[in-house]
Amino acid sequence: MTQSVPTATPNFIDDTLSANLLDDVTLSKIVEIRDVLIEKQSRGERVYRLESGTPAYNLFPEVAEAIIKAVRDNKTFYTEGTGIRPLRQRICEKMARKNGITHDLDETTVYVGQGGMGTLYCSITALAGPADTVICPTPVWESVSNIARLSGARIVPLGLKEELGFNWDFEEFAATVERTRPRAVIIVNPGNPTGGVFPKADMEPLFDLVRRYKFYVLEDLAYEDITYDDDFVNLTAHAHATEEPELYRRFIPVYTMSKSQNYSGLRIGYTHLPQKKLSERFRKALLYTTNGVNSLAQWGAVEALDAKHDAAVRAMCEGYRQRRDALYEGLERAGVFHFPGRPKGAFYLFPRIDRDVLQQRLGNDQSLPAPQDATTLGEWMSKFILQSGIGSIAGTFFGPSAGDHIRFAYTCPVDDCHSVGAKLTELFGA
Repeated sequence: MTQSVPTATPNFIDDTLSANLLDDVTLSKIVEIRDVLIEKQSRGERVYRLESGTPAYNLFPEVAEAIIKAVRDNKTFYTEGTGIRPLRQRICEKMARKNGITHDLDETTVYVGQGGMGTLYCSITALAGPADTVICPTPVWESVSNIARLSGARIVPLGLKEELGFNWDFEEFAATVERTRPRAVIIVNPGNPTGGVFPKADMEPLFDLVRRYKFYVLEDLAYEDITYDDDFVNLTAHAHATEEPELYRRFIPVYTMSKSQNYSGLRIGYTHLPQKKLSERFRKALLYTTNGVNSLAQWGAVEALDAKHDAAVRAMCEGYRQRRDALYEGLERAGVFHFPGRPKGAFYLFPRIDRDVLQQRLGNDQSLPAPQDATTLGEWMSKFILQSGIGSIAGTFFGPSAGDHIRFAYTCPVDDCHSVGAKLTELFGA
């Protein structure tokens, strides 16, 4: 008689696994919201895609042609591990022209990565390990903090102050540096989700801290071209302007083509790493995660970073400014959102929800989560407006201090920005 074999529970094998750094990071909540919106759209409902930072514009036509030409020319085989030579040369031209990076700059000190996330991962992995401390802003795009955790380093979150335009209180920052003696400090400039930019007044004090405590500054410049006034400063560029090797070699810029060149699905990022040990580590991390970035995307990037497209990039930024203003004014009219001012960069609004005004507008028919509840006010709001087809992301997913905030990405058509403002005013207006 054949004996039946006991059926294993789904977690039987999982339960034998040891703890892993991946257990401490989260998956993106954007996907969950996106799935609901796509389902609504499939049923013919009107939706507003403000949940995701997908660029509002298409590839430049010349870039699409360059990629097609690369296919026809059979440029589909393995490339140099750090990027094809023409692209690294073009990156050098771009960095010198736009970013003020002039020292230690040649094709051997620039590296092409797998988009912004891949380049961030290799950079942070090269910088820090289990023996190190990394100061990370909060709230911040969750991938930044999660990538930092995957390095094994001890992460010290430091809160951005809404009343300071979502920047650090510099005295608090300096005290944290003195207390923790970090290996690295991460600065997202302009910020996601906040749209804040690093203040000019704090730049020289930052340089003094770097000189004194010898830490590295990893400057995430994903939104370098999407800035709306003269307040934005590229810290790495100003560090190079000091002519001090001990200073400018401690600034590591990370760029991505996702936003400026509408390359989000093609995955090209890049950095400048003249430091010998860091560059060796970066190359190893790059090799064992990608073993060469997509060849066709690289050939398109050679065209996309050409100076002749700079005017088109500036025009796109102006288009985002129009979207920002339309959505900002609509949310203000709704009356339940509080802003420290219009964001100075990126393409997000990150308002705080006024709990008291919201409860007054909704009346007693709707009960809001209490401050101590597991569900935050931002999560409640995101789910509530999703019923009307409006996508958003609750602030708590960018950091625990942002539970009363919500993020809107104004990468949809400008008419949608006007419509969302009108719908929210209808939902919450007095």
